[in-house]
Amino acid sequence: LDVVVEPLAELLDVEVDCAHLLVKDGRLTGDLQSPPPAGEARGALLEEYAGRNGIALAESFAYADSLSDLPMLELVGTPVAVNPDARLSQVAGQRGWRVERWRMAPGNWRLPMPDPRSPEYLVRR
Repeated sequence: LDVVVEPLAELLDVEVDCAHLLVKDGRLTGDLQSPPPAGEARGALLEEYAGRNGIALAESFAYADSLSDLPMLELVGTPVAVNPDARLSQVAGQRGWRVERWRMAPGNWRLPMPDPRSPEYLVRR
C-alpha cells in the first residue's frame, strides 16, 4: 500500500509501484483505488514494468504466497514461496523453488518477517 511503502522509497533509494488507497473528502477510505492485478494480469504487468525499466527478470526475485501468483513466479530467475498456500507449496516443491516460513514480528501480529539468522535466509550461489 502506498501509505506504507512510498515513505520508505527515498530511504531505500528504490522506485515504488504499489496499490493506492482511495481518498474521499481528504480521508483514506480503506478501499483500493483499483482492484489489484491477479494471475496472468500480474505476470503481464511485471513483464511490462521490467521491459520499461530494463530489468532482467532472469536475474530477479519474486515472493508470493498463493498459486494465483504462479504466472509472476514463473517469469523470474528466483521464485520464492513465502508461507505458501497448499497448492503453491506443492508446485514449489515439484519445481525445486525456495520455500520460506516467515514468523510474525514480535509486537506486530500482522507483519511477517524473515529470520536473517535462519540458514534458509542465506543467499545461495
